[in-house]
Amino acid sequence: MPIPTLCPVARSKGGVLRWEYRPGSTAYFVWTQERDGFDQFGDFSFSRDRSALFRDRPTNIFQIKGTCWIGR
Repeated sequence: MPIPTLCPVARSKGGVLRWEYRPGSTAYFVWTQERDGFDQFGDFSFSRDRSALFRDRPTNIFQIKGTCWIGR
């Protein structure tokens, strides 16, 4: 009987919203989500693994960055 192995799986996604609130001045809102887990098969089959996509607990990261034009 073969010994089952667990293969690490990492999935990430994200998005960026950019807003130019006046000429030369910009605000960025960034969201990133990562999910880490283990897969017992080592490959991905959508029909078999679609429920596992949301099983792992996500890590959400939010960032805000702003730039301001100082000039005439």
